[in-house]
Amino acid sequence: MIILAHVAIALSSLIYTSYAFLSPSETKVKISYGFLAGTIASGTYLIVTLPGHIISACITGLSYVLFMLVAIAGARARLARVRIRANRQH
Repeated sequence: MIILAHVAIALSSLIYTSYAFLSPSETKVKISYGFLAGTIASGTYLIVTLPGHIISACITGLSYVLFMLVAIAGARARLARVRIRANRQH
């Protein structure tokens, strides 16, 4: 059951972070961090309880975390540009 939850959290994270990248806001970025933390927590639990496939799981998991961190950083950069433009208009 935890594997299904882990996959659901990870997929939701990908979808929501894409949404946050396309339409950035501080709240969306924070929620993206929450999804990433949930994915890391459930993945860590899986590695501890099912250590048989630890190498492939770690490589895949670390790749996912790196990708999501880059996507969240992109969303934060877009949010900063939106805020700068808004400040220039005032």
